[in-house]
Amino acid sequence: MKKYKEEILVFQIFLITTSAIILTKNLNNLDEVWIFNTARNIANGLLPYKDFNLVTTPGLPIFCGMILKIFGTEMFIMRIMAIIINSLIMFVIYKILKTFEIKKEFSLLISIIIMRLFMESMCIDYNFLIMLLALITLYIEIKAYKQNNNIFEYNLKKEILLGTLAGLSITMKQTTGICFVIAFIGYKLLAVRNKQDLKLFLKIAVTRFLVCMLPVIILLIYLLCNNIMNEFIDYAIWGIKNFSNSISYLNLLKGKLSILAILVPITIIISLYISIRKNNHIITILFAYSVSTIVVVYPISDNVHFLIAGTITIITGIYLLKELYENKFKGILEKSIIIWIENFMKALILILILIMIGVSTYKLINYIINFKEYTSLENFKYIPVSKELEEQIIKVDNYIEKQENDVYIVDARAAIYMIPINRYNKNYDMFLKGNIGSKGSKGIIEDLQSKENITLLILKDKRSLNWQTPIDVIEYIQNKYEITGEIERFEIWN
Repeated sequence: MKKYKEEILVFQIFLITTSAIILTKNLNNLDEVWIFNTARNIANGLLPYKDFNLVTTPGLPIFCGMILKIFGTEMFIMRIMAIIINSLIMFVIYKILKTFEIKKEFSLLISIIIMRLFMESMCIDYNFLIMLLALITLYIEIKAYKQNNNIFEYNLKKEILLGTLAGLSITMKQTTGICFVIAFIGYKLLAVRNKQDLKLFLKIAVTRFLVCMLPVIILLIYLLCNNIMNEFIDYAIWGIKNFSNSISYLNLLKGKLSILAILVPITIIISLYISIRKNNHIITILFAYSVSTIVVVYPISDNVHFLIAGTITIITGIYLLKELYENKFKGILEKSIIIWIENFMKALILILILIMIGVSTYKLINYIINFKEYTSLENFKYIPVSKELEEQIIKVDNYIEKQENDVYIVDARAAIYMIPINRYNKNYDMFLKGNIGSKGSKGIIEDLQSKENITLLILKDKRSLNWQTPIDVIEYIQNKYEITGEIERFEIWN
């Protein structure tokens, strides 16, 4: 009972701190806006790929859309889900560290440090949800191994649970999910040493494959029943070839995460070596999961993608350091010194946690006192919005609603303006390379050519264009249409 009380308390700590981080954020995260918009479309009865553009498999929008259908299409509801997901991520990290027999105070401190690294980018996102699925699966695998000391132990109920979790990742994002499932099914091959091991590996691998396919089959049935298989192939398979956006991993070496960017690949190499040469099965499991999630960093190696990709590798590094300390250094230090250091660290950790809880509680109280005053924009209620942005949205939306023509905002931020007036324009409200179907920019230009009496809004300051904007479409508009005015930060083209 004491153990459960402690774990509930730890989860509450994460819940309070993530709530303070997520609820008080201003409306400016485009990933959050786009994912909310796709979920809102599902809640409003629209179909992915057919009625709105989407480049990933639709698991997250469908899940969130069902929640929004019940509780209302407000971004606030999405933020509540983001709080739960991110709190669970940190709690599962804490639980994994505890399975390594790291003291609970140090496990909590490490989890909090990882949480602070994610602070700026916390929101609801398919990459975060896949990371949660991977962490839960990893925790179950490590706990089962430590209980049985047998990497080839076969338990059908456990394999069904693990396979379902892994298979769900494919429904959230096809590329990352497939890589995760391949590693999840095949990694035990690294531990095979004889024919008996091979037979058990094949038995486990076949079971995992079959169970992983169940969520995929359900997804395929959904696509077929809604007659959107062709559209799914166009956007989520062939459309990816137009995804030319990339940020080099080398950029990470110049930023604030440069040390981690160096240590993560080194840790993967070390864990592979130990897994093969030392036949260390815990390292084998950690290596497989590290590799399975590291693909998130490609092709966009920015801070948030790197942190999501590298979290399990960071956990692996912590385990390696713990083992190094236990085997090489612990015996050197006197017991009294170890006890003194541990007590000092416990006191320091307690002070830091109390300060963090105090600051988070203060921020939450301020949010609750003022949350009704944040904005009157529909679907963005209770979300902090700067007065400048709110005024821009209201003026642009008033202009759009007065026009007899169809108005398209040809910009990555279009959804911010369309959501409050409950409009959606396929391909234009998530106007990004690789997200507009197999024809890419050519398809958008053909669509514009087929429309009559339309009004297009593009940014006045071209330097402010999102880096994923299809520039050739902007250039086409400037060559074929005439500028007839301005509204806030946009030029009006007819």
